[in-house]
Amino acid sequence: ATFSARRVPVGEPDGDPAWCYRAAGEYLCESEVNDLRYAREDAVVTIRTHQDRVPAGIDVIPLGRPDVRISYPGGSVATRGKYIHALDAFEDGCSLSKVACSGEHPVTGDFSAMLFDFRRRLPCVADLPVTAAQQGQPAGK
Repeated sequence: ATFSARRVPVGEPDGDPAWCYRAAGEYLCESEVNDLRYAREDAVVTIRTHQDRVPAGIDVIPLGRPDVRISYPGGSVATRGKYIHALDAFEDGCSLSKVACSGEHPVTGDFSAMLFDFRRRLPCVADLPVTAAQQGQPAGK
């Protein structure tokens, strides 16, 4: 799988710059890229899946040095044993210090809302199980 992106300014009629993405290069990944976010630190965070759409892992790829990418396999200690299905950024943009993800427990199939800080050796800093209202925690807990 490949991807490419570069955030570049584009002039607006009123003189204020706007931003868009343009092709910057192509990088080979070991499996399909299902989701990605461009981080302000000039890196791309990707969610990889196998051909059958089973989550494979997360990659952090510095655009200036794609050869030094960091890979976190799904189900590993770095993902607290979860398989990551999707990722998102916050309103102020994507930063390697705060990437929101949804993760699935491999045995129970339960999902968690997760927060990752990819500057850390173990990047998952929060893992909050998401439960159905009928099965959830009692109010006030």
